[in-house]
This record gives sequence, C-alpha cells and structure tokens, in this order.
Amino acid sequence: DGVPYSMYVENALAAFFFVSGYLFTGSGGTRVPDFRHKLVSILRGLLLPYIIFTSALALPKAVYYGGIADLRYYALRILTGEASWFVSSLIVVQLYFLLVLFVARRRTAVAALLMVGPVLAWRLLMHRPPGNIIEFSVIPMVYVYAGYAARASGLMAKAVPPWLSAAACLVLVLLKWYEWSYGMDMTMYTVGITSYPLFFLDTFLSLLVMVQACRTFRFPHVVEYTGSHSLVYYFLSGGVPLLVSRAAAAFHEPTSALEPLLFIIVYLITTALAWLV
Repeated sequence: DGVPYSMYVENALAAFFFVSGYLFTGSGGTRVPDFRHKLVSILRGLLLPYIIFTSALALPKAVYYGGIADLRYYALRILTGEASWFVSSLIVVQLYFLLVLFVARRRTAVAALLMVGPVLAWRLLMHRPPGNIIEFSVIPMVYVYAGYAARASGLMAKAVPPWLSAAACLVLVLLKWYEWSYGMDMTMYTVGITSYPLFFLDTFLSLLVMVQACRTFRFPHVVEYTGSHSLVYYFLSGGVPLLVSRAAAAFHEPTSALEPLLFIIVYLITTALAWLV
C-alpha cells in the first residue's frame, strides 16, 4: 500500500515553495526585483511551460482515459489552471508576491502582513475545501515568503548548532508517528488538514532539516541537475510512472519489493526525457 500520501508530500511541496521564495529576487539578491523583468520571467519561465506541457499532454491523456471527446474537458482544465495545480498555484503566488513587493517596497512588516494575512483570513472565514486555483494558492504564500525572508535576512548563512538539527529531526519523526497513529490528514492540495498548528510545525521543521542537509552534505551532480530542471521533471512525473507501472504489471505481479527498481527506472527515463527537453 505504500506510505500515506500526506506523510511526505506536504514537506516536498513546502520545500519547493520555500526555494521559489528564496530564489525570487534572482542572483542579485535585492529585496525588490525589477517589476517588469520579474513579470517577464514568471510568464516565460512558468506560464509558457505550463501551456506548452499541459497542451502537449492533453491528447495522450484524453486518448488513454476517455477518448478524443474528453479533449474539451482537458482544455477547460488548462484554462482554469487545474491541469497542473502546482504550477498554476506557483504562478498565482509569484504574481501576487511581485505585486506585494512592489507595493510594500522595503517595508518588511507590510510585505509579511500581505503574504500571511490572506492565510489567516481564509482559514477563519472559509469553512469549505478550496474550489479554485486562487484558494489553492493561499497556503503556499507562507512558504514563498518564508524563503524570501530567510534570504533577505541572511538567516541561511548563519550556522545552526548540531543539537538543534538533531532535535528538529527527532521532533519531526515524533510528529510523523503521531500523525500516522491518529490518521491525521496533512494534504496541502485538497487542504484536508486536520490540525493547522501541527501542519505548519511539521513543514517548517522539515525545511530546517532540509536546509541543514544541503549545508552539510555534498550531493552528486545528477541531484543538482534534477533540482535545476525540477519543473520539467514535474510535468513528466505523471506519465512516465504510469507507463512504467503498466509495463511492469504486464510482466510481473506488482509487489512492494519491486518499488525501488521501478523508481530507478522511472528516474532514469524521466532524466533522459528532461535532458531531451
């Protein structure tokens, strides 16, 4: 059956949004990026790939799942941002954050309020799951701003005591055990979050652990390549695993023992396709 989806995916998503905020101002590291240049960057680096990849994948998905008649359904999903909610959410958050920085300029408190405020307001006023990409984008705002603030404040350059990293790992493991034992849901996309305090504690502890791991260990080039091309990997991460699993099922009864081998095969194929793209 595998590890429950909500035991790890929210941590990966939080890390991605955090890195997005950390790199938001580019290599220069200025607090307020050039508005026009950053806008073009978002449209060219996120919106254009979203349109290209989701459109290219629409026909194979329609044929595989329901026939050509479903093309209108997939076209509507592309237009509403639901064809790839994660990229759509990242586009919405980055556009909003660009506007926030333009309005707030160097007033840190104003920027923080405009980024965190919608999360608090949405949580207090809304009593239903999010129904569109705007609502899906509310929670990621916290992590994008956290990444931006960590870089702007120089927090990433400060050494963290080893005991603190060890304590963070221990608490994170205990949190996962608690969430698993009580069947708690921590899914960011559908916002099926049982406890918001635990959700944010869980994800921010995982960010601390991730940052320390990146500071401590030197990763192979292939890992760096995957990170720098993660958007392409993301678009390919639906079709490649599906085809590999179908092919594997035709030759062997699916078992958990095959998962590591299938993961390696999926990773190698996806990396080759990412390189071609």
